[in-house]
Amino acid sequence: MLKNTAVSKTQNGITFTVNTNGTVSVSGAATAGVTLSIGQVGIEKSKSYALSGCPEGGSSPTYRLDARYYKSNTITTIGSALDIGEGTLVKLPDDADDNRLLIYIRIGDGTNVDNLTFFPMLRYSEITDDTYEPYKPSVEERLAALEAAVLGGGA
Repeated sequence: MLKNTAVSKTQNGITFTVNTNGTVSVSGAATAGVTLSIGQVGIEKSKSYALSGCPEGGSSPTYRLDARYYKSNTITTIGSALDIGEGTLVKLPDDADDNRLLIYIRIGDGTNVDNLTFFPMLRYSEITDDTYEPYKPSVEERLAALEAAVLGGGA
């Protein structure tokens, strides 16, 4: 469900390389905390989702995947929804302003990483297989892209 829209960057001593398959390679020594926004997904507030893809050995202060949401028009981390290498369940809190879930990679200040690869993935919680699969557009997205190409090419 999670389309990786991130762009490769270097910040605070950390280099994020977004790979063609949607994974993210991370290297460097963090001189300050740094985040990389992976993407956002519209989800149903009443359902639970599984977030996975952080390499094993993460922790809140070192490296992790965060699930965030809008609360009072401010991006807020869902405290219980941190993947530190074991996956986690995510559900939008009742105080969410809308149904957007935002996913980030977070590298903490002072953390050293050497070619660490994240496999960010969001799926319905009923799907227990956490084997990474790159994002695949929905039928609706493919039809919209085809329609835009046809309309754009004919003008």
